[in-house]
Amino acid sequence: MKSKLHIKIKGSYLWKICAVIVLVVVLTCCSTDILSVDQPSTATVGQTIPITMKVLYTNTDVTANMVVAVLLPVGWNGAKNLTMTYTSPIGNGTFSVMPSTTTEPASGGLYNWPTALMNKFGIVNNYIKDMEWVVFISDKAYTNPTTTVTVNMKLTVGADGGNANVALAYVVAETNDGLKANDGNIETSPPDTYEFYELYSTPCLDVSGSASGSIEDFCDAPLTTVDPFKALTDDFVTVNFDATVLKNNLLGATNVYLKATAQDVSGNIYNGPAVPAKSLMAQVSTNKYQITIWPRAYFGVPKTQTLSTMKYVITDVTGNTVVGANATAEPIVYGFTCK
Repeated sequence: MKSKLHIKIKGSYLWKICAVIVLVVVLTCCSTDILSVDQPSTATVGQTIPITMKVLYTNTDVTANMVVAVLLPVGWNGAKNLTMTYTSPIGNGTFSVMPSTTTEPASGGLYNWPTALMNKFGIVNNYIKDMEWVVFISDKAYTNPTTTVTVNMKLTVGADGGNANVALAYVVAETNDGLKANDGNIETSPPDTYEFYELYSTPCLDVSGSASGSIEDFCDAPLTTVDPFKALTDDFVTVNFDATVLKNNLLGATNVYLKATAQDVSGNIYNGPAVPAKSLMAQVSTNKYQITIWPRAYFGVPKTQTLSTMKYVITDVTGNTVVGANATAEPIVYGFTCK
């Protein structure tokens, strides 16, 4: 499967100079070129899928370990549900999860690898922030390789039990330079521009099969979002509405309102405030609105009860103009969970 996004960092005509993943690096010549990432386009919840990545890697003068990072939904628990091995003409081996105490070298010791990757690349082609970079390190360090490395991964998707549409992303680097900026040691002539690390983003992976039927769509810009993505009854949550994402009848509205109901784990239903002023969303910029609520107080939930879901739409003051899931009148469902 070919990537929709292929960002290369520094270099040119790599085959003339050097090649491979990140088993090692170079102070004077180090480059990483992800040649391909093959992964399924669909999977079922709980299925273990194969992913194969081929990398052309070059390193001189320095001994270092290869680093592979994968961007995954937090709920998939990638540190537990992703395994990796590698093969190459100069040796085969395995990967293990990078210790959380290991700092990324280009950050000057300020950040560990997952934090440094999130700071640099964010969530790439996704729109929901509930994602993490899961980082692996090779079992061996190598010196002076120029070779093609094949990384074989096995990923169990949907460990949280939910359907998802998500764009996985990959970064390869090495332990000596990390996410170091280009230093000009490799020619920057077209068509290639890569060096110490490379980011590679794949098309969206559709994971289905959950009995709930609902889907966490990381790939498509949503009309509404709830922050944090996962919360409990007594957490403050912010509902955001961006009227520009899809064509809808609230585009250009002066005032919009949150109309919501909630259900607790016992099946009891609670309505949001009847007074419009208490559900008025603040306009934070043109056609963008938000409201922050404390669910227990907003819905009048007794202290003895715990909420399981909230269903909501955005309306005008009359309640006649309604925007819900995909700009339809269908309510959007938000689940209260800490998983």
